[in-house]
Amino acid sequence: MVLNFLFIWSGVMKIKKEIRLKTLSPIHIGTGNEINKFEYILDGRILKIYSLDKLISLLKENQIEDFVSRIENNFELDENLIRRHLSSIQKYQLEKPPEIRYLNKNKAIKEFIKFIDSRGYKPYIPSSEIKGAIRTAILYKILKDEWDYYKNTVLIQENTYRLNEKSAKLLENKVFFIKYGNVSIDIMKIFSIEDAYIEDNLTPLVLKEIFVFNSRRLRGKTDYAECLNKNISFKSKIEIDKSLLDIYKNYRYKKYIINWKNCCYEYAKDLISVEKEYWFSRNRNIYEFLEKLEEKNTQGEPLIRVGRYTGKLSHTILILLKIKNSNGNINNYRNIFPKTRRITTNNEVLGWIKLEDLTENNKQSFDKEKLRKLLSKKFRVR
Repeated sequence: MVLNFLFIWSGVMKIKKEIRLKTLSPIHIGTGNEINKFEYILDGRILKIYSLDKLISLLKENQIEDFVSRIENNFELDENLIRRHLSSIQKYQLEKPPEIRYLNKNKAIKEFIKFIDSRGYKPYIPSSEIKGAIRTAILYKILKDEWDYYKNTVLIQENTYRLNEKSAKLLENKVFFIKYGNVSIDIMKIFSIEDAYIEDNLTPLVLKEIFVFNSRRLRGKTDYAECLNKNISFKSKIEIDKSLLDIYKNYRYKKYIINWKNCCYEYAKDLISVEKEYWFSRNRNIYEFLEKLEEKNTQGEPLIRVGRYTGKLSHTILILLKIKNSNGNINNYRNIFPKTRRITTNNEVLGWIKLEDLTENNKQSFDKEKLRKLLSKKFRVR
């Protein structure tokens, strides 16, 4: 009976893990929506976001005409009026860090990009972002190990590479899609991942000013965006259905799917190495931050990168070319190498998260005697 039990135990076809995602740098995941200057009020270093529609519904008839006129003429709204109703109309709040100097009573920042949130205005990390980061890492590891097989997808002539939408899609199709009968199946469907929701009662959001960094200077369009702050913890669950791998027997990269955490580790390790090289002579603060990231990246609990301003696929190919063509002419890669990086005015790169395996931490360790006693409670052991 014991042998049968152990056989069933070892033959579990679904791998389930509870994970914690801890933010190591600011992260922005947008919805496409913006908060305009008529939807927030500044209270010290706190931005309070409110419902404009709800405010209008609370106004008296003689107040509405003046209120709407102010909006149409882009005038400032009556702050006293807003504050009187704030407890009824406030949705959520976020921190304004000291490095953003231009946000004061005249509201020089006319709008900022909203972070994705749930119905109760609680920010979360969508499962699609987590799966996308894992997908990128698996793609990277497969391409790294089989670069000679795949490089012609982005090779346009000898030692000259170009990554466009067509070649990027072709790479992904070759790696992740298999034919099953007459249907094309995305192998990543074996991953079932839950949205990650916040553990802490902290104010998780902070407003960040994000610049384009080019050469040795900041330039270009500035974005203001709601970002997750550093050191905010989220929980999620990941399930891998191994039975589907048995069904799709012809898929050649099963080991990469099962060892997805190692793929994340390898991708983060190589990405950090390339980024350190870029920032070494350009920004010492960022270089030192990347050195600390290296220490946090482990095979058991790797780092991933999520959200906007991170250039996932272009960075994947960039790292490969740097590694595989270390003596090559960088001009040959001008259509792939990102010429710019996005950073905050506080010298922060974006998107880094550490995955912590709560399933492993919660496992009990049994010696043989403890295991025998446990099994004897339900089975007859001789």
